[in-house]
Amino acid sequence: MATVLQRPTSQFSNPGRIESNMMNELLLVVSVLGSHVSEEDEEGGVSERFVPVADCLNWLQDLQRALRSDKDDLRPIANQLGTWKVVEEKLIPIALVKRDDPDTILTLAKLFVILTKPMTKPAKQAALINIDVKSKKFSEETIQDQVSLKENALLQSMYLMEYKRLFLKEGLLEVFVDLMQGPLSKTEQRRDDRDNSTIELVLHLFRNLLCAEPVVKNSASLVNEDIRIHHQLIAVFQKELVFDIIVFLGEGIAHKKNERWNLLIMEILHFLVRNQDPSMTAKSATMVSGGASNRGNEENKKSGVFGLGAARKREKAKFSSVANIGARHSRFGGTLKLKDTSKILTASSSSNKASAARRKNKQTAAFTADATGFKFSYLGTSLTPIAIESFKALNSFSRSFVEKCYGPVMKSLKDEFRRDSNRLEANDKVVFFKIVWFFSVWQRTHLELEGGGTSSSTGHPGTAGVGQLLFTLDLFSFNLVTNACETYIAEKKPTALTQAVALYKEMVKLLSIMNSSPDESQSIMSLGLQNQLYFANEPKDKVFKLLSAWKSGTQSKQYLCDLVELVHETVKLQDLSRRKWKKEVEAISNKGRKEKSVTDEYKENCASFDLDKYIGRAVSSGAMKAYTHLFREYPSNGVETNHHIVSFFTRLCKHKMEVVKTIFDEGDDKAGMAAAKEEAVTLEPLLFNMELMIIYDRILHDKACMVGSDFQELIKFVTTIVRHFATAAKRNPLLCVEGLFHVGVKYRKHCEMVTNCYLDEKTLSGGREEQGAGPAIDEEDKEKQGESDWIVGKKDEGDSEAEWSEDEDDIAVQGKGARGGEESDEDLGMVGSDSSEDEGEKNKRAEKKRAKKEAKRLAKEERKRKKHFSKEEDAIIKSAFFVHTTEDNAIEAIIQEEIMKQGEKDTRKVMQRARTLGLVGEKEEEKGEKIAPTTAKSQGNEDRWNDNRKFVPKPKPKRKSYGQEEVNGEGTGMKRLKKVRGEGAADDDDDDEILAGGVGESGVGGGARLFDSDDDSE
Repeated sequence: MATVLQRPTSQFSNPGRIESNMMNELLLVVSVLGSHVSEEDEEGGVSERFVPVADCLNWLQDLQRALRSDKDDLRPIANQLGTWKVVEEKLIPIALVKRDDPDTILTLAKLFVILTKPMTKPAKQAALINIDVKSKKFSEETIQDQVSLKENALLQSMYLMEYKRLFLKEGLLEVFVDLMQGPLSKTEQRRDDRDNSTIELVLHLFRNLLCAEPVVKNSASLVNEDIRIHHQLIAVFQKELVFDIIVFLGEGIAHKKNERWNLLIMEILHFLVRNQDPSMTAKSATMVSGGASNRGNEENKKSGVFGLGAARKREKAKFSSVANIGARHSRFGGTLKLKDTSKILTASSSSNKASAARRKNKQTAAFTADATGFKFSYLGTSLTPIAIESFKALNSFSRSFVEKCYGPVMKSLKDEFRRDSNRLEANDKVVFFKIVWFFSVWQRTHLELEGGGTSSSTGHPGTAGVGQLLFTLDLFSFNLVTNACETYIAEKKPTALTQAVALYKEMVKLLSIMNSSPDESQSIMSLGLQNQLYFANEPKDKVFKLLSAWKSGTQSKQYLCDLVELVHETVKLQDLSRRKWKKEVEAISNKGRKEKSVTDEYKENCASFDLDKYIGRAVSSGAMKAYTHLFREYPSNGVETNHHIVSFFTRLCKHKMEVVKTIFDEGDDKAGMAAAKEEAVTLEPLLFNMELMIIYDRILHDKACMVGSDFQELIKFVTTIVRHFATAAKRNPLLCVEGLFHVGVKYRKHCEMVTNCYLDEKTLSGGREEQGAGPAIDEEDKEKQGESDWIVGKKDEGDSEAEWSEDEDDIAVQGKGARGGEESDEDLGMVGSDSSEDEGEKNKRAEKKRAKKEAKRLAKEERKRKKHFSKEEDAIIKSAFFVHTTEDNAIEAIIQEEIMKQGEKDTRKVMQRARTLGLVGEKEEEKGEKIAPTTAKSQGNEDRWNDNRKFVPKPKPKRKSYGQEEVNGEGTGMKRLKKVRGEGAADDDDDDEILAGGVGESGVGGGARLFDSDDDSE
């Protein structure tokens, strides 16, 4: 159901209405400005000429004052002037007639700036609201107000587009360009405030004309008309030297008096390149009338712009059998019997799905992967001569702008963001990203065309250098983009995040161009940026966060394609950099250079970068969902997009984890586990899930994929994965069940368990030891074959005593070796073995084993000594607690003893040992009293202190039968003693408090004894 906004405020009441006094004044001003006069020309024809009034300037100023009093949201005066066609019939003729009068032209420029001012945000919202006139939730008056608001907003949008069309008239823009001729001819020092105001006024007029577009694009004709007018305006700007003025101002933007125009120029650039394809702009030199070049169409096909051709072939192949049946039996009547009707049923259901998809509202799929996500609305149709002329004009401007003023303009804009200027608006950062993205793509495409294609080794343009784009490839620019990505994710701004990721991708591509450039300075700059992005202790790369933050239904397909390409370009950049600098680092290390520069350290970091670990970090649950979601759209994806997906999945299959995959031969029992073949575990099981299997089945049964070479790489990959799945499922049948469930965050453990048939490292090693089949690991053999061959059944040196057996030789003699047989005497270093080695070599090996065993025994004793307390240390602790009055003094005296220092006994260990001995309770004693046992285990044990005030350790109590007296006990034993003595029940409450934690009349842990002096005598 359509929605209705709330009742408008007072400023929106009576929208679009003008008071009678103002209406009379407007009629007077408009009628006095001038009139059209008919004249006969030399050929006898009749022509009209506009004759302005004598004091035209004064009347124009009166009109300017009336427009300044207009409301920004409703603009009733501007709409009334549009209804009267004042701009077309009065103001434009005055501008053409009075072109030599600078005061009149300046006043007209002010009028045009006010009339072409962009719509406000409330006005745009009013134009987009849906109103239900039959709704009973709101009154009829409120609904009428909403209708009036929407009509007013649509009227504003229509007049803005009309003014944009009127300025295409030949010679009109030239009038305002000539107005800037005087101020621009002066230097920055000689310009006064009037000159600067004139330049800024005309720039605002250019911005307003480029900004105009229909708010509601509910018809194809309206959209095409908007595109046609915009292309014509770009061509007029090129003809009337407007682009030359922008380039001239951009060159001097660094001057203090010109800094005020940097954000205005940014807005002009933004609206200029809006909905423009930078790749097609760069290729406009090869365009001909009627359409783009073949090379441009091929490039668009690769990028996924015209990727629906494959889907069309697929649908055609699906319905081919049914179509042939209809043609075969269409000329005669009778009954047709079909043996297999599955194809007809499939075609029927597909047709119903297609018709349902056509009936679906396009707005509901705006941010889903099913949407086409075309970035440029004019793509997919043949380009008109006007469009080609516009592309060529924009290409010429882009070349001049990048070569002459890209650096100064971008540096000035970065300064605004660096100091967080109050001139910035909320959307300016996205506008900046859009401009940098456009010129980055244009420059990269231009380098490909100028360099004759791409380099075969790197896949990037073969030319050197990226020009002035270096000004937006510094560390500040990368920080700006990465921080913006985090902010847009947190604030849930999908449109802004799409633009930020698109720019991030292009910056990585340009970084790769710099890395492969023959210019050494650019290579070093690229290396420094890579070190900050990927190799530093706190890398600034946000690829992992972008992948994990992706959610279905919140982003467009274009965003997902850019994100997948960003991951692909990042991994490829790191791989190429690692190979490039590895040889140079090895050469430096061979020379033995002691002093290393910062550049050498960067090269070492790049050469030693662990790419497999980086890929492993990129894998997450969100990443797999994102790639699967895009992989499902393979018919409409571009060739490059499918290549990026296959490349990522292939790297997962080749990513080796640190654990070992143990493959057991058929027919082997547990005793023969030593004969297993050990390989590295990969992340390939992540591709064995039901959702991907359905996609594999679609691809293998898709007839359109079998035609052409666009899907050959895809088919080869899917065939390999299905074959690997069949092999793995034969070894582990439960893999078919695992594929039905989603793998969570513990995907590494999942891959390990599935590959090893749910036998982890501990299970494998424990099973071998129990059956006496554990391998006898020789230290020398372990050094030769490496740690990776001994992961299964391996024990660390730091394990506890209970986990490590001291009789290693006995176990080795009883157990079986890693190759299935018993350990030979040669491996154990025993005398009398049948070996080809001489006696000296055997004795040497045996001596080496005995030395290692002795060293291990000594290390074990040292660890035990440091961990446990000896009798001497316990005696020191007890005596210190008896001598000193407080715990702090006692512990401080204990840790100062030499024997305690040698045993590395710190305060924590001593305090814990004192609690174990019953010398310290849970809380400190009151000051001035001797330390006595205060814990629940030690309260009431006065007999543990003998006459010489020496502490006697209490033996561990044994379990006693019910009714047996425990004279020196505590807790329940104390209760039983009191029951035997016949004491009252009131004493039981105190005993319960003692059992609960030693809480008595003296407090918790207060050091009070259980018996008074009277009780002692008793």
